[in-house]
Amino acid sequence: MSELEAKPFPGDAMKGLTEWAGGEAVSPDLFTQGGVVVFAYIDSTNGASMTMLNRLTRLERENAEKGLRVFGVHGEENWDQLEALAADNRVRIPVAKDTGGAFKAALDIDDDPDVYLIDRAGLLRYADVESRAVESAVNWLLRETPESALAAAKQEASARREAMKEDGSAVERTAVRTAAPASTEQYASAKWPEHNGGSLNATNVQGKRLPVALGNEVWLTEQQDLSGKVIVLDFWATWCGPCIRAMPSLDNLQKSYPRDIAVLGVGGQGEDRATVEKFLKSNRHSYGQLFDGNQRVYRSLGVRAIPHVVVLSTDGVVRWQGNPLDSKFRQAVDAVIRADPGLARNQNAG
Repeated sequence: MSELEAKPFPGDAMKGLTEWAGGEAVSPDLFTQGGVVVFAYIDSTNGASMTMLNRLTRLERENAEKGLRVFGVHGEENWDQLEALAADNRVRIPVAKDTGGAFKAALDIDDDPDVYLIDRAGLLRYADVESRAVESAVNWLLRETPESALAAAKQEASARREAMKEDGSAVERTAVRTAAPASTEQYASAKWPEHNGGSLNATNVQGKRLPVALGNEVWLTEQQDLSGKVIVLDFWATWCGPCIRAMPSLDNLQKSYPRDIAVLGVGGQGEDRATVEKFLKSNRHSYGQLFDGNQRVYRSLGVRAIPHVVVLSTDGVVRWQGNPLDSKFRQAVDAVIRADPGLARNQNAG
């Protein structure tokens, strides 16, 4: 997470951008004119960079009347190729040459494409946005006014500070980034499902964050990007009959919301990794699997019986917990999906 987020965009970083292709040079004044600005640091030899450039071109064409402006920044290496593409009309937005890499250094850019969004208040709102989240983030900022953008940025900055106070190192390691982070007010006003008032067989952490952060578990399946997703943790074991019976419904849940949810089985309750891996090899599912040999999260929740699930919204708060075989479980997950302001589907629907 960039330290520049929620602060005025450093216009001085633009001073070294003196050579442009694909369009007219962009002035630092652009960031103070009440529009939304998106720029991407790219490399013309990188396919993902050129795909992003085309995406930004389309977004500006579709949203120019709403105040969206876009541009690109390119390193010195391969600049001649970018110029050739622009001359051939294959680059149709302004792209600047970052002579000496000063712009890249000023913003601590570490990859390409790297995408940054400046809101209507002139604040660098989101840094290093994931490619798949750019469009929803742009739509989010376009709905704001300069005044509401300033207020939202302050709320987001406050939320980040509070999260770091709770568990600085863990939050830095496992924080769930949303496509366009919603404000604390939006999370507070969302229509979350009622908490499970039945017998939990565990410590009740509904409405709170996990007692310990995820991050030390071993992935038994391919590691996933959990950013911007509702997370369902299922504590289970191969020796647990009800756990096995719950697996088909968990599998169906993952398939129902492939872009919005990450169902994660958490093994390690009274058995070793080899036993769990052997079971998973002959019982494949669409959702991810973790192995928690030290039972850190399991013990922190005081789980007394399995299966046990916890449902976390995109801000990392537990919105429901209980038995996955409970009919209210699926209802609760569906309600979280509908309510969560951090999901891209809800931002696009707004």
